[in-house]
Amino acid sequence: MDSEPPGLRIKPLFGDGDGDKIPDIELMEVRTLGIFAVWWDKRFEWESRANFILKTLYKVREDCIKNLGMSDPKNVRLGFYLNVYIHDSDLYYSGSTKKDDLFPDKWYAMVKDNRMGLPYMTLPWQDTDGDLVRHEGFHVFQNEWYRKRTKQWHELSWYIEASASWYAADRANQKESVTSYERVHFITANPHLAIWHTEHNKKIGDQDEKELNQRQYALECYLFFLCEVCNVPKNIITDIFKIKDKVNPAEYLFRMIGSHNLREFFTYWAACNTDDFSYLSNVQKKFIDIQRWNSKKSVLNQLVFSWSSRNLKRGDSNEDIIFHPTEKLMPRGWSYNVLELKNDYGGKGKYEFKLEGDAFGSEGAPSYFSGRVLIKKNWSSYRERRGNTEHVPFIMSGGIEGRASIVADLGDLIYVIITSVPEYFTSNQTYNYRLTFSKKEI
Repeated sequence: MDSEPPGLRIKPLFGDGDGDKIPDIELMEVRTLGIFAVWWDKRFEWESRANFILKTLYKVREDCIKNLGMSDPKNVRLGFYLNVYIHDSDLYYSGSTKKDDLFPDKWYAMVKDNRMGLPYMTLPWQDTDGDLVRHEGFHVFQNEWYRKRTKQWHELSWYIEASASWYAADRANQKESVTSYERVHFITANPHLAIWHTEHNKKIGDQDEKELNQRQYALECYLFFLCEVCNVPKNIITDIFKIKDKVNPAEYLFRMIGSHNLREFFTYWAACNTDDFSYLSNVQKKFIDIQRWNSKKSVLNQLVFSWSSRNLKRGDSNEDIIFHPTEKLMPRGWSYNVLELKNDYGGKGKYEFKLEGDAFGSEGAPSYFSGRVLIKKNWSSYRERRGNTEHVPFIMSGGIEGRASIVADLGDLIYVIITSVPEYFTSNQTYNYRLTFSKKEI
């Protein structure tokens, strides 16, 4: 790898200040390092930001090419720098910055192709932190791979974004890592959505809200969990970008990690998400709490069912309670449901659970389910007062039926996590099931 390939040319295609559709270089500043040229409107003092961006992107390139075996963008092959534009983000900060610049409106952070078919990057001056620069930098080195697969975009886009966010977080320093997982609450807000759900790959009738449309960024926590908790080698996350043939990312993980392992890992991840993201630090959780409070409450569907032992008929502690998910919240492919049971009346008891899944999804794909029971001992709304959490997996038969039993003390909070993990990695079809449970006082 040449740290700075010889003879690269500077050619901006944005920065028109007089309306003639030709970039006005005399109105801009530019700095270069390696294969990158960072531009900004010279009316603003962005040199320190430009240097930070260049140094960060230089490290990303060195890492991606030397350690991950990825490729330079086509700009280098054709003899051009990859342009990076620091701009005023009127997309999210409209009317508040008073820093209108030479560049197009409605930009935020992205890597796209210009009219010459060459990728370029845009970064808002308001948010040029290391996480964002590494995320967009990783996209630069994914570019040669995904530009050849535009017809597969709906299958690929969730993984392209999730892996870029995972990469950015994985290379973060201690200070940056606090905010690395700022969107993870999007997962628990609507866990019934498929992991490949995006704004352009959703079911007709799904709400058009960022809490649903931006889940792909939050799935960095899934890749983090696979690597840091389940010991999946990190190269598996990035080796997909070396594959030349057509590939579906969800299926790729299924084959590389193994069907049994990934199903167990996914169900464990779903349970840990439900357990207040137990794999993240307390500092990260507190930051997530702030983001959660700023989310729309109208799109929160964390639970498909909530029940209290007070609902049991007097003198009948063996009553069977049968639950079916509604069509709206029925799990899709590689998603999950969460049921909440409060053991807040009647004392200590043994709970028996029976899961019965439909053999096929709503569009005919073979179903496969897994499950786990989470017991939060002596639960409290205050983290520091909570007791231990216990996990009990369902014993499954053929991926359709399963059973579990637990003992809960008075005051325990029980969550039942049902995951839909079929060997089918596309569509938004649903997978129906029935859960029967009972409590026997002991």
